[in-house]
Amino acid sequence: MFACVSDTTNSRYEVSELCISSEDLYSSISEFAILQSNSGERLGVFDSESDGTNTYIKFTPAENIDVDVTIFQTSVRIPTTFYDVTSIDI
Repeated sequence: MFACVSDTTNSRYEVSELCISSEDLYSSISEFAILQSNSGERLGVFDSESDGTNTYIKFTPAENIDVDVTIFQTSVRIPTTFYDVTSIDI
C-alpha cells in the first residue's frame, strides 16, 4: 500500500510504500521507497497491530505538527477455496 503524509503545519510531504503481514494476534510492517519533500527528519512513524480479526495501521506524527494521512491499499491473500482449473479460454 502507499501512504501519503502531509504536514499541514510546515507544508512538508512524504510518500512511502508499506507492506503489512498479519496472522492471528501478530502483525509486522515494512516501510520502504520513502520520498520526502524535505531532507532530514521524518514526519512520523507507521506501525501495525492485529486483534485476531482485523489489522490496524497506526501513524504517530513527529512532535508539534498536524498531519493528514492518506492510504491507497491493495489487499493480497491466499484464497480459502481452491478450484481445479483444467483449461483456459483465450
